[in-house]
Amino acid sequence: TDEHCLAAAERLQSHDGHLDLESYRDGWSGLVRFTLERQLSQAKFAKTWPEIEGSWVLSVEDVARGTRSELLEFLKGHGGTATSVSVLHRVSVWWLQLVERGQTPFEAEDSRLDAAWSELSAQDRVWITRIFCVIGGLQRYPLTRASWRVACRHRWLSWSDDSIEISEFFEQGLRDSPIELGQFAEWLIQIGDDYCGPTPQCVECPLRPLLGPSGICEPEE
Repeated sequence: TDEHCLAAAERLQSHDGHLDLESYRDGWSGLVRFTLERQLSQAKFAKTWPEIEGSWVLSVEDVARGTRSELLEFLKGHGGTATSVSVLHRVSVWWLQLVERGQTPFEAEDSRLDAAWSELSAQDRVWITRIFCVIGGLQRYPLTRASWRVACRHRWLSWSDDSIEISEFFEQGLRDSPIELGQFAEWLIQIGDDYCGPTPQCVECPLRPLLGPSGICEPEE
């Protein structure tokens, strides 16, 4: 229900503060920075980004025209992951397709539903949805396994609910809130990664007060 998402958003905002999503919304450069910054440690990103700023990777045309092997070779030398390579190459192609159709990148909500969508790995799909949600304002929640654990362990949802039901829970839960879905997604993904892994770390989690009197719900219950 709405109150669960709103209560979680309030606590996460107090814990993490406001994320400056606008800083990522300056075109292709912001998209690349977001993708790498959220996959690298803070120290690694701080060291790597100045080297990337003047490179061909910040040209969407060059990334789209190049091969994944070329992008992989370059980004691996700068701490990038296979996921970041796959995601950036795929999104660069979408980006140019939108521009050719006279649309602003991220303008069309169906832009992520490319013919090749079904060929992507589940991890790549989550990352691409995350980019479109955070940077483009797409009202689709990027469902990570950690977010799923948070919702089910707090008994907001059932472990038997499918991914569509869980995503819609988050999307609808913030529909009357001034908090952007992308902002909430980044908070919850980070909290889920930090505290809600296969073995929950509830003691220090800022969402612990939202647990009901029965405590956490695990799938074997």
